[in-house]
Amino acid sequence: MELRTLRSFLAVAEELHFGRAAERVGVSQPSLSQHIARLEAELGTALFERTSRRVRLTSAGAALIPGARRAVIEVERAARAARDAASGGSGELLIGALGSALNGALPPLVRAFTAQNPDVDVDIRQLDTAEQLAALQDRRLDVGFIRSAQPAPGLIVTTIAEEPLVAVLPADHPLAADPALALDALADEPFVFWPRQASVDFYDDVINACRHVGFSPRVKFEAHGAETLLGLIAAGLGVSVQPEPYRNLARTGVAFRPLAAPAPTTTLQVARRRGDSSPVVRRFLAVVDTFAAGQPQAGTPPSPPTTNPIKGG
Repeated sequence: MELRTLRSFLAVAEELHFGRAAERVGVSQPSLSQHIARLEAELGTALFERTSRRVRLTSAGAALIPGARRAVIEVERAARAARDAASGGSGELLIGALGSALNGALPPLVRAFTAQNPDVDVDIRQLDTAEQLAALQDRRLDVGFIRSAQPAPGLIVTTIAEEPLVAVLPADHPLAADPALALDALADEPFVFWPRQASVDFYDDVINACRHVGFSPRVKFEAHGAETLLGLIAAGLGVSVQPEPYRNLARTGVAFRPLAAPAPTTTLQVARRRGDSSPVVRRFLAVVDTFAAGQPQAGTPPSPPTTNPIKGG
């Protein structure tokens, strides 16, 4: 029972006229009649009563209509799904992200992507940089939002934004009264920071920035997760230096203060597998490119924070 035969049957059943039905499906009337004849022969029953003046459905023809419609709809739906998958219009996208990306660039990126691709299922997993790089290599992620990392084997790492670092302090800390801080003002403070293995390059960048102004930070507590880090700071157990998007967490008991110029910056990066041909990934990276094109270049002052960092859409 071929699809074109079912379409011919439905056209005749709805038009009750062979000439109009043939025009509707784009075949000649003799070809349409042959389609119906083959279908009736296959089913072993007449589907239409024909006279010189009218065409009428038989009871068998009327019974065939619902199933024929469902069959045509399902085949068309399957074909559409296949075309969408091939073009990236449907499928699944697995994204890894640091907490700073989840509270900064990533939400508007995902919103823009899903608005353009509503049939793509997006799954976001919060992982540190090292975990994301391993998951990308193992094909457990499609794209990762990492920070200050060096390229890894089989992966492409691209900088999409330069973000300033800010001081993170207990809200009642004396330094929290200052509108901006010099980095060396934190020299005698205990630090709350990430374990180095979670993001080696970012960790080293912060330590080196501190050494550049004359001190080595004393890391007293290591935190696993943004909530833990901010909770330890709110408890008065130390200070930290973190990417500016952490301001968006707005944790009670924690103050964020900009660092005085020249403030150190950190790179937000997107990582993907080299040679990945997924059309869904290509579509998402096109949205990322739009975001990256609107960001300040390294060495230029960053724009004031906004609620939607995507520029131009």
